[in-house]
Formats: sequence, C-alpha cells, structure tokens
Amino acid sequence: MAKTINDVLEAARQDTGRVQLRLKAVDMAILVKGVVTANQALAHNKDQVIKLESVKKSLVFGDQQRLSEVVDNLINNAIKYSPPGKEIHVHLKETKTAAVVEVLDFGPGLTKDDLKNLFRKFTSLSAQPTGGETSSGLGLSIVKHLVDAHRGKIEVTSKGPGKGTSFIVEIPKSES
Repeated sequence: MAKTINDVLEAARQDTGRVQLRLKAVDMAILVKGVVTANQALAHNKDQVIKLESVKKSLVFGDQQRLSEVVDNLINNAIKYSPPGKEIHVHLKETKTAAVVEVLDFGPGLTKDDLKNLFRKFTSLSAQPTGGETSSGLGLSIVKHLVDAHRGKIEVTSKGPGKGTSFIVEIPKSES
C-alpha cells in the first residue's frame, strides 16, 4: 500500500514538474549491487535467482535515491512478471559516456501494443503478475521520467510473448 501511495505522489510531482534531484557523484556499481541484494528475498520467495554481472566502479552524476528507484522498479517488475523458477539477469557495464544497466527477464515478454504504451500512466499491459502481486500502472512512467530527468535514455526490447524482456538504462557518467 505504501508503494502505491508513493507512486501516486510521484506521478503528481511529475505532472507539476516538481521532481527535484539531489545531484552528486554516485557509484552505480555499489547502487546496483545494493538494489539486487535488497530484492534477493523477493526473488527467492518465487524460486527465482537474480544474477548480477557488474563492472567494479561506474561513476555518474545523479540522485542516488532516484536512481535506486529506477533500478529497483525494473528488478521488481522482472520478479513480479516472471514465472517461478526463472532467472533474472542484471548487467552493469560502461560505455565511454554512460553507465548502462540492463535488467533481463525470461518471463512473458511484451506485445507490440505493450511496447507502444509502456511508459504511459495507469497502463495495464498484456502480461500479468505471476505470484498474485498487484500493479498501480505507474512504475514504468515514473522510471521513464526519472531517467529523462538524469539526461539518460531507456530502451526496451522484447521478441514477443513468452520470450522475456530487456530494459536498458543509460545514465551519463560523472565528469570527475
């Protein structure tokens, strides 16, 4: 319930343009590892395994709490929509200009209509949670807004129903 209330409040802040970022150098390797660790119990309860592959250090200029929300939402969705027994892969790598986080699941995948409407508020997609979880329909719109606020990019690919989904987030590297 608290997560749903926070999602609604965050959506309202987006509508008024009132999302404030507390910018500083953030090590995405530490951040991603922490979010993966925080979600391990949830994955374990569904007989899922989160596999992390990460560079040792990747500095970006961003809001640590907001970036944690982005990664947490993507991992949480992968757990929520993947069937029991599936793996979830989280990769952190670097390009010359960005830290790149990929969350890859082997769940139900997305249809072409899902991909068109993915980041709209209160959108219900074709995939359904696999363990009785619920969805506010706000999480991915919040993720998109926060990635945009960090001057980053988000990309989603799915080869269709039953073939999983890959979310890739790029956040610009810190200059220092």
